[in-house]
Amino acid sequence: IVLSHPYIDCSLNANKQSKIVFYGLAFITISILVVSYKNSLITIASLTLLYNNVLKLKQSFTTLFTDVIKFNKDSTYLINYINFMETKSVFSDGNVKIDKINSIEFDKVYFKYPNATDYTLEDISFKIDSKEKISLIGINGAGKTTLIKLLCRFYKPSIGHILINGIDISKIESKSLYNNLSVMFQDFKIISFTIKDNVAGIDENKSKLDESFKKVEFYDNIEKLPYKENTYINKFFDDEGIVFSGGEIQKMAFARSIYKESSFIILDEPTSSLDVNSETNIYYNFNNIIGKKLCIYVSHRMSSCKFSDNIIVLNNKKIEQIGNHNELIKDKDGIYYKLFASQSEYYLKDDNK
Repeated sequence: IVLSHPYIDCSLNANKQSKIVFYGLAFITISILVVSYKNSLITIASLTLLYNNVLKLKQSFTTLFTDVIKFNKDSTYLINYINFMETKSVFSDGNVKIDKINSIEFDKVYFKYPNATDYTLEDISFKIDSKEKISLIGINGAGKTTLIKLLCRFYKPSIGHILINGIDISKIESKSLYNNLSVMFQDFKIISFTIKDNVAGIDENKSKLDESFKKVEFYDNIEKLPYKENTYINKFFDDEGIVFSGGEIQKMAFARSIYKESSFIILDEPTSSLDVNSETNIYYNFNNIIGKKLCIYVSHRMSSCKFSDNIIVLNNKKIEQIGNHNELIKDKDGIYYKLFASQSEYYLKDDNK
């Protein structure tokens, strides 16, 4: 009875001693009953009654054992949650409020992750002015995501300063900073609520919602749905929910970053799951989609760099090049030219096929 329970069975497989104990108890109990009956210490009626009671006792132990294991497992998650919620920020919240992010500056920034021995970023210095569209590129491990995390104030620079509007980022009030910051991470999350819930939250601005969908070319898809923006994603909470493709989910995340209307937008691989036509249209209409806002665009696809005002090239933890496409492509010894040429060669080979 005990071992037939899938949860118990799974747990006992990881603990053979528990199996032995349960088998041993069952064997001993039944043996005692049988011996007692053979020695005429109990009648057949008593044997039957006691045996049934043993089964009930086993069932009670099964339930208890199941609850203890589940409680222990849930407690592990709860402890992690409690520890996370009690973790104090490395930042003491600033008191400077900002209405808009007009400029960003990295001043000789070095950074290493906690308990790491080597720096992930070294001597990073650059300045971005308002209304600029910046592409951030580099091979895997160059430090692109780390730079974004520093901008989001998830970590403090080990050395150097990050300035927002000329103010050290640590001195800016958190609410004020995040109200002006919209980030679409590569590993974004979509919850299984309605499309509107994921993009607009509790905001009820229908026209702004529709405009966000139109910019990412997802409005027509929404209008074809029976419940439109009130359609549930997946079927966890609604049997009529829709299981969307990876590209469609990415468009929702993109629309969410636009809907917020913050003064600074960070897009980390926002078109990686889109089809070629959708990606191309976004590239051509990027300035209309983002508007006159400061934007950092992270992508491995070099073609995305052509619409940027400037390109920051990270390599070996440092900034190796800064400039626009026309400037950087002239340096045939630079990493930008090599990355761009390698991707171009790949597409040309495909075309020749």
